[in-house]
Amino acid sequence: MSAPTPRRRASDRVRATPVGLFGYLRLRHKLALMLTIAALLPVLGASTVAMRLVLAGLKSGVRTQTERTMRVALNLVLANVKDVFEEAIRLSEQAGLSDLLLLDPQSTGELLMHKESQLLPGLVEIADETGKVVGRRAVGGAQLTSTLSSTEAIRGALSYERRVTIARGPSPGAPLMIRASAPVVDDAYQLRGAVVVSVPLDAEFADRLKAQLSADVVVYQADAPTASSFVAIDGRREVGFAAPTAVTTAVLAGDTRVIEANAYGRMFSVGYAPLQDYEGHHLGMLAVAADEDALRSEEHTV
Repeated sequence: MSAPTPRRRASDRVRATPVGLFGYLRLRHKLALMLTIAALLPVLGASTVAMRLVLAGLKSGVRTQTERTMRVALNLVLANVKDVFEEAIRLSEQAGLSDLLLLDPQSTGELLMHKESQLLPGLVEIADETGKVVGRRAVGGAQLTSTLSSTEAIRGALSYERRVTIARGPSPGAPLMIRASAPVVDDAYQLRGAVVVSVPLDAEFADRLKAQLSADVVVYQADAPTASSFVAIDGRREVGFAAPTAVTTAVLAGDTRVIEANAYGRMFSVGYAPLQDYEGHHLGMLAVAADEDALRSEEHTV
């Protein structure tokens, strides 16, 4: 016969029973804990919602500030357009210019040299009544002399037309430009020639806008970045970053966009607006890129 199985002690049976999460707690303690958790759940939920609202508010504030900066940038571009136009008119009305074009056209180059300190960064050209360029002066970039073609602008000025517009560069990688033209007439309103002023929307132009905006600037011809105010760590000038296809399609159709973009190791809030010529053709885009961390710190300061 087998030996009888020893009976387990009561203490052993107690230890073998699973304790669980609340096994050692008395009923009143369990009730208190459950009530505490029930009270905290709405607080935790409210905290989550509040955090989401704060983040959404920050994003909304950054977007609003970017849109405001973009509008200011467009106004600054228009102010530059006005300045270029006024310079072309002022040069066309320069005392003695009509006489020089009639008697000694080649000396108009010397006139521009003497006026250089008063000229905007860009290219100034003077043509005679046949459309031949007889005087040319590049300010802030001699390479412009051989890259900018102003035949159409000269032709318009020789038709007694004063005009300012944004024009394409001579190649896909060249920057857009502000171009103004005006006829030169004598006291009897006889046509003597034309003046054309071309100011490229290049890196120097982007730097000038950045100084007024406190935000970086990128200029695009069509959807290709051609100039920017960004500078690499090694001092090399960055041409700018590409925009998403959906953005370029919308902006080149005349719309504006504000997006978040990661470029050069930072996150930016970027506003895009179209740049168009006198006829309303959308030739490119202007982008303002504001560092999101900087914008948020400004909001907290305010």
